[in-house]
Amino acid sequence: DKEAIRRVLAGDRDAFAVLVERYQGRAFQLALRVLRDEESARDAVQDALLKAYSALPGFRGR
Repeated sequence: DKEAIRRVLAGDRDAFAVLVERYQGRAFQLALRVLRDEESARDAVQDALLKAYSALPGFRGR
């Protein structure tokens, strides 16, 4: 994951797709359990992934 993040920060947008593929399913299952609605869960995961992408420049690797 750290390597993919390093690549994203270097401008490789395809590297973020690797992270999305890795975590999207688990994030969706968690959101679905909490929200109990597929559309709301999809929206929540999309919002979370966008926020994660936006926050990557501040990522410290911890």
